Amino acid sequence: MIKNEIRPLTGIRGIAALWVVFFHFESNIVHLVPSLSALHPVISRGPFGVDMFFVLSGFILSSVYRIEKSNFTLRQYAEFLTNRIARIYPDYVFCFFLLALMVALDRLLGRHMTEAVNYPFSTAGWHLLMVQAWPFVPAVWHNWNTPAWSVSAEWFAYLFIFPLAV
Repeated sequence: MIKNEIRPLTGIRGIAALWVVFFHFESNIVHLVPSLSALHPVISRGPFGVDMFFVLSGFILSSVYRIEKSNFTLRQYAEFLTNRIARIYPDYVFCFFLLALMVALDRLLGRHMTEAVNYPFSTAGWHLLMVQAWPFVPAVWHNWNTPAWSVSAEWFAYLFIFPLAV
């Protein structure tokens, strides 16, 4: 068991994450299992799963890291940021390179994935730095791994919004 894990909330976060996945891949899923089209009214509301996931994640993070306003130091914040990047970035980069490999193979083989034109290698750096959804960056958040905008926004909040709020 993970230290300070709140199992019921972890389960609900899992359901919220699956809800978002179903939202993003609904047409593919329904193509494979047509009877799931009956779930469209629920699946189409997948963005609410993002909200649910973020709210629960924030609560769990503050619980796991025992973030308390009264004695939260800059050193603790730096430790928190280090722990977050160590947890997020390896998976983030793995997914990015897996997708980049698929796009490169697609182009090499002369096939054309439906969305291949939305994967310009010129924007890869923004994504690898996790800044694709930041305000000063050109509109590239929808390139590559579109749902990763949320990781970029999370990182922006950690580095700029939260310190300003304190």
